[in-house]
This record gives sequence, C-alpha cells and structure tokens, in this order.
Amino acid sequence: MTNNEMLTLLGTRLEDPSGDLFTNTTKLLLLNVAQDKVIQLLNSNALIDLHHFRSNVANENDSVLNEKFIDITSSVFTGANTPFGGVHGIQAIKRTNSSVYYHKISFEQYTDWSNGSVSISFQSPVYWFRGNRVYISDNDALDVYYIKKPTAIVADDNSSSLNSIYHDAILEFAEAECWRTVNQQDRQADAQNRAIAMITSHNESSVVMDYVSGMVPYNTSGDLVIQERVVGG
Repeated sequence: MTNNEMLTLLGTRLEDPSGDLFTNTTKLLLLNVAQDKVIQLLNSNALIDLHHFRSNVANENDSVLNEKFIDITSSVFTGANTPFGGVHGIQAIKRTNSSVYYHKISFEQYTDWSNGSVSISFQSPVYWFRGNRVYISDNDALDVYYIKKPTAIVADDNSSSLNSIYHDAILEFAEAECWRTVNQQDRQADAQNRAIAMITSHNESSVVMDYVSGMVPYNTSGDLVIQERVVGG
C-alpha cells in the first residue's frame, strides 16, 4: 500500500480518521518507528528489498592497532547507501574480484589471535568490529554486503521500502506506538501482539543459516573453527 493509504488506514484503526487525536505528523513519526522495528525483528534473509552492497571499497590504516579497516560512516556509506544499524547491518564481506569471503570474529578473539594465544584453523581472512569500523586481516579492497537504511515514510503516493507483505506489521506496530502515547495499554498490547505474531510467521517461513553465537567459536585445541547450524529452515 502507499504511504498515504497507510496514514488513512492507521487513522481508521485508531478510530480517529479526521486526525483530532493523532495528527499526520505524529502518525508519520510512529510509522517510521514501526518500520525500523519491523526491520530489527525480521531475520536479514527476509529483508530482500533492503539487501545492498558496495563494491571495491578501499581500506584505511589504523596506525594505533596497525590494522586495516573500512569506516561505515565514510562517504561511501551515506545517503541511499547507509547501512541500517551501522556495522550491525553488515551481512558479509568479500575480497573484491574474488570468491573469497571473510569470516567474522569478535574483538576478543582478535586480541587472542593478535597475542598469539590462538591460531586460525581456516584459510579465509577474518574481520571484526570496533566502533563504526570494520577491521580486516588482509590488505584488500572489499565488496560489502549489508542491510541498507529504508527510505523514510512520508505523506505521498510512494510505498515503504519494505515488501508489501510487511506493511500490515508496520501498521500494527504504529498503532501500538500511538496507543502508548495516550496510555491505552490494553489496545497497545493487542496491536503489538498482532504485529509480533506476523513477524514470527514471516521469520518461520525464512531459511536462516548463521554462525553459532553469531561468530566463529573456538574448538577444544584453541583454534578458531567454523560451525554452522540451521534455524527455522
């Protein structure tokens, strides 16, 4: 549905079609809060309309850590290319003009590796986060795959950046946020529960492959290994 249709339907659900209690400004603000909430709760594989990448991103040097990095707040990642949630929106990093993908590790695992406490048991390079920077183990130009920030919902005939199958969940969360502002806790809970049920259903229909604990764990010998599991597949 279009953004204007969302506004109209939200007003109807709030029993306030004329906007006496909730102005369009308030409803648009909370529709955008709801849109962000849907993105946060859906698994990344369901967000196909927000899948984005930047290719051949040059790295910089951190003279303190003596490591290469890319900065997610740099001009390469601004405007329509802004990652949703900064580094948390990153899905994968690949060496440019290569089939080699980097594996994610934690900063603590990086320090153990840097100190020589552990070795790495695979041939692929690794990356880790520190602030808004993505540090990399090799001196490569990178292809960065990530979830991009959606276009803000405004009063026009365009539609949300999200696929239309998620628009009703956006409306339900927006309704819940509206009821929260006037302390209608029962109606807020009803709308929120409906939205969460929709998100749960969408997530259950999406195949997810992730790393255990979201990162590469250690094995019993102290080496870093890749262990994969299927969730909801």
